[in-house]
Amino acid sequence: MSIDFGLRRIGLAITDTEQILASPLTTVATDTIFGYLKDFLRQNNVQSFVIGFPKNPSNNQATHATIPTLRFACQLYEQFPDCDIYLLEEWFTSRLAKQSIQRSGVKKKKRRQKETIDCVSAAILLNDFLTLRKNKKVAPFTPQDYEHWFS
Repeated sequence: MSIDFGLRRIGLAITDTEQILASPLTTVATDTIFGYLKDFLRQNNVQSFVIGFPKNPSNNQATHATIPTLRFACQLYEQFPDCDIYLLEEWFTSRLAKQSIQRSGVKKKKRRQKETIDCVSAAILLNDFLTLRKNKKVAPFTPQDYEHWFS
């Protein structure tokens, strides 16, 4: 499952059982995400979470969303200790999501809905992760690896 974290809402995407293709799932209010995930995991087999990790692409430094995303990753790590968590740099996923939605023929009103963009962004992120994982270029998140961001 991938997560496009936002301060107000979170886009979610899942993959098929063969872990080949990612699909947008839904968008959930950030303040209700842990309840939603607990319910979802009771009914579905989720082995890992992939979280979009925001950094400034021009200088590789933190953005306004970097620390809140890391805090969320730490909470997820505590809430779901049996699931691996991965942080994957996300650059331009919202822009790619908008382009993908536009090409798909979705009506203009739905294309502008932030909720649609967020869950399509999560699907793009998950597809990127699946490709990287095949090449063994990802390592699970541990809070200790990111302590320097909090200082």
